[in-house]
Amino acid sequence: MNKLFAGSGIIDATVQTLQNQKISLRDLTKNRRTALFFLRDGACVLTQAYIRDLARSEEFFRRIGVQIVTAVNASVDGASSVLSSAAVPFEVLCDPEGALYTLYGVESASGRDTLGNKQTMDRIRSAYAEGFVHGTDTGDPLRLPAWFLFDREGRVQVFHYGVLGDDLPPVENLLQTLEHLD
Repeated sequence: MNKLFAGSGIIDATVQTLQNQKISLRDLTKNRRTALFFLRDGACVLTQAYIRDLARSEEFFRRIGVQIVTAVNASVDGASSVLSSAAVPFEVLCDPEGALYTLYGVESASGRDTLGNKQTMDRIRSAYAEGFVHGTDTGDPLRLPAWFLFDREGRVQVFHYGVLGDDLPPVENLLQTLEHLD
């Protein structure tokens, strides 16, 4: 499985949006700084909470010139059962077979016992306490997250491959990092 690194170019693929439209990833990100998040299955409460946090910060991302795109390892039906496209102000790409994840080298945990730790379980409990409900899994339930920041030319500036199911930076920390990049 190939992994991207700083300077790697965006890998184009035809993707399906939460609105069930097909689009080229390259066209979606063309001439725009883009933060591309690979999240777990859309049914996952951690994914739902992270998308909520991104949505709450979307205006700030826009002000610093970064568009948000998320990929969920879920079918359109599976993702839309827990994610309202009206409440998500950015593109959500649905990839139930994990083809896009494979292209970008985003892996899965080897088993449930390696998917998380105590902090992961605390975040899951917190998401349930906030009212998030686990939906029906339609992708790989062991999928790990990752994120990439592409510059306007489609080159990776910053990236992170997760090693646990909740291994993404808090949105506030991410925004501080992105503010200081051109």
